[in-house]
Amino acid sequence: MMRRWLLLAAALIVCVTNVVALGLGLLNRRNATAGAITLTERELPTMSLGPESTATILRIQWTSQETEGFPCDKIRPLGFTCPNGPSTGDSREFRQPQRKGYVVLEYDGPAWEIIRKRRETEEAEFAARNPTRTPGDFWGANRLSRLVPIDIGADPEALRRTYPDASRYLITTARIGAHQANSLSTITGFITELMPSTINVPLPFSRTIQERDAAQAAGPPKSWMPRYTVTLQYGRSLEPWIVDVHR
Repeated sequence: MMRRWLLLAAALIVCVTNVVALGLGLLNRRNATAGAITLTERELPTMSLGPESTATILRIQWTSQETEGFPCDKIRPLGFTCPNGPSTGDSREFRQPQRKGYVVLEYDGPAWEIIRKRRETEEAEFAARNPTRTPGDFWGANRLSRLVPIDIGADPEALRRTYPDASRYLITTARIGAHQANSLSTITGFITELMPSTINVPLPFSRTIQERDAAQAAGPPKSWMPRYTVTLQYGRSLEPWIVDVHR
């Protein structure tokens, strides 16, 4: 008798959990104000879950700017403490917990163009020093995500007003860390994780991704091209869902 009640209780918990998840999903999508953004395999590569898994999961991938990070005036509103002047203490003594914030990721814009040009210059210099290496196999820049973090803040609506074009600027929740940027112990912020960082691909969209041309992956880095595009929509709670997938 007790076992039967335990099974019923477990089934009830599962049902309630599914109903709550469905309700939150509907609230997220209801009256979503942001537009859609279309990304490629470079920004949304698949995650390997093992040969027995039938699920298709995409990982949101970004490329960091090669700078010292976000300055104090950007991370103070998130709850970080910044010194009024350069610290003279040992940099290893600085510890602050990560904070929740919101990040603006620019897609295929000026920030990415700076990274691309820098990588091409470094690759050319590498090729000049190593003439026997195959062109393009140093950085593999053709596979890099063109999503680049350009701003952070504590208010996603304020960020959206500053960056209104949702087809170019993706705004999502993130975990932000802080560290000492240089020998003067200046505090700067950096992104440690996007939340969510993965997206489940439902049917029938998952078939398009699973049936992508696998032969193209075997080519040299310079010839590699993304094999699918994914259109995402972010809802009121900044949870994404897939609108469309194309080869």
